[in-house]
Amino acid sequence: MKKFLVASFVLAFSLQAADKMEYINIQETLDSALAKETLSGKISFSFGSKSGNGKVIAKDLVTNKKSNAAMRGHDGKIESCKRSFISALKQFEDRAMRENGTKVIRLISYFKKKPYDSTTEFECAIGTWMTGVALKGDVAK
Repeated sequence: MKKFLVASFVLAFSLQAADKMEYINIQETLDSALAKETLSGKISFSFGSKSGNGKVIAKDLVTNKKSNAAMRGHDGKIESCKRSFISALKQFEDRAMRENGTKVIRLISYFKKKPYDSTTEFECAIGTWMTGVALKGDVAK
C-alpha cells in the first residue's frame, strides 16, 4: 500500500509539473515598466533568425532564465514569463557591453534546444512552480 501511495504522489506531481507553452508579445513586454527599469537602452535587440546585421562578435549564445510562478494565477504566471524574458535580455545586454557590442541580433526562443523563430512573440514554459524562457542570439557591432 505504501508503494502505491508513493507512486501515486510521484505521478500526480509529475503531471502537475509539466510545462505548458505560452506565446507572449515581445513589444508589449519591452514597453513594460519592468523592461524600462531593467534594460539600459544602450543595446538594441533584433528578434527572429533573419533579423539584424553587423559584425558578429559572439555567436550562438544561449541563456535560460526562470522565475517563481508558485501560488499565481494565469495572469501572474504571464507576468512571471515577462520577468524571465527581461532577465534573459539583461544577460544578453551585459554580455554585449562586455564584448563592446552594440546590439543582439537573431534572437529566437530556444526552450529545451528547440528553436521557436518569431519577430513578434517569445515562448515561455509555464510549470506549476516556475516559468522559464530560453533565448539564443548573437552579439554584434
